[in-house]
Amino acid sequence: MEPTKNSVWSIVAIPTLQHFLVDALCVCCLYMLLAADPFTNLLITFIMYNVLAFLTQPLTGWLTDRIAHKHWLLLASMLLLTLAVALFIFLSLQGGETGGPTVGAVFVALLLGMGNSFFHVWGGQQVAVLTQNDMRAMGVYVSTGAFGLAVGAVFASWWLLLALLVGYLACFAVVLHPSSVGRHAKWETHTMEPENTKGKGLQSHSPYRWFFLLLILAFVAFRSKAGITFSAGLEQTQQMVLMLGFVAMAGKAFGGFLCRWTGLWRGVAAMLIVTATAYILPLFSSLDLSPFLGLFAINCTMPVTLYLANKLLPGHEGLSFGLLAAALMPAYLLKILPHQVVAEVSVSFLLPLVATIVIEWLVLWALYERRRSVILSSVAINVLTNVPLNLLIQASWLDGLTQLVVAEGVIVLVEALWYFCFVRNKRQSFAYSALCNAISFLVGLLFQFLYVYFYY
Repeated sequence: MEPTKNSVWSIVAIPTLQHFLVDALCVCCLYMLLAADPFTNLLITFIMYNVLAFLTQPLTGWLTDRIAHKHWLLLASMLLLTLAVALFIFLSLQGGETGGPTVGAVFVALLLGMGNSFFHVWGGQQVAVLTQNDMRAMGVYVSTGAFGLAVGAVFASWWLLLALLVGYLACFAVVLHPSSVGRHAKWETHTMEPENTKGKGLQSHSPYRWFFLLLILAFVAFRSKAGITFSAGLEQTQQMVLMLGFVAMAGKAFGGFLCRWTGLWRGVAAMLIVTATAYILPLFSSLDLSPFLGLFAINCTMPVTLYLANKLLPGHEGLSFGLLAAALMPAYLLKILPHQVVAEVSVSFLLPLVATIVIEWLVLWALYERRRSVILSSVAINVLTNVPLNLLIQASWLDGLTQLVVAEGVIVLVEALWYFCFVRNKRQSFAYSALCNAISFLVGLLFQFLYVYFYY
């Protein structure tokens, strides 16, 4: 049974509203967390949230494409966000810790980030599939998040936080109503129709599709930097933050309609011309509207990049949405972090993460594990465990050998459960987890000893 035009748009409306509620809730909770506990480390908290909310989306998107019942992702999001708000309320009632960033604040950021990640890829995958990769629907869906961020930051308060959570739970109940679940069960295995996955020069079977996808990801990173550039010179008052959020939302929502009216490449040409004009206009005029014009035009390209990524990866709409979301992060990190801190973050987090992924892949290979799903799952779980572990170490919360061994033991259990989801063998999954973590831990310890021996 094919979904009708009216029924599809009625379902798209709910994820669109949820997108606003989720982004507003996450930012509102983070800002209130910082206000309630002035000793919370702003940098660590926001980096933790953004890393988990955006950089995990390729992983959660890949998971979304694999599972048959997509509403489990929405259920996970609801539970994580509700737990985050409940933990924040508990911390507020207990009173903030002093003397440094609180462990509780990091766990709130962790829950918010993962809840946000699960929701975004669920909504992006559902909207793409239900509307057959319609740019208008995808643009409308992604647009409300920008205004939600602004509303959550400006009006952060208890009443707003609770209202957003109640609204999100109400939308969750509507989506998982028996009649909605029945419709989703009929459509969740629905994929793009052949004529919508065949584009000029962008066929999914083209050997150059990964090259084109990298170009799209590079453009998304550029778009993120351009958006930051247009708003950088403006005074960040409450009214200005709301205005910028509204302009970005309007651009994302309008881009799909513009391309539908003018044709894809004519629409893209118009967007880029207006963006370039907004860049150079201040050289010849003192027109105050150029930042808003540029922000609007560059955000118009958002649904275009989603549309093209879905054409390159048909049947993997969750993954393509997640990859584009992750591409937003480099510009954001470069904005909030000094270059010296970027270098330190790379050494402290990226190098250990890459080294751990490589070591554990070699261990699995030595154990004659060749299944792609297991290898990829190893990469995914290492991202989800290695980054938080290093954050705890950098914040000096794991400064003793006993604490570190306990943390590693918890990770072994978590990863064993993760591997069991793929290998369906208790002894094998525990063996994979124990050997991978033990060898990567010992190799890391060996390199630290060598570093101390040769440089001190």
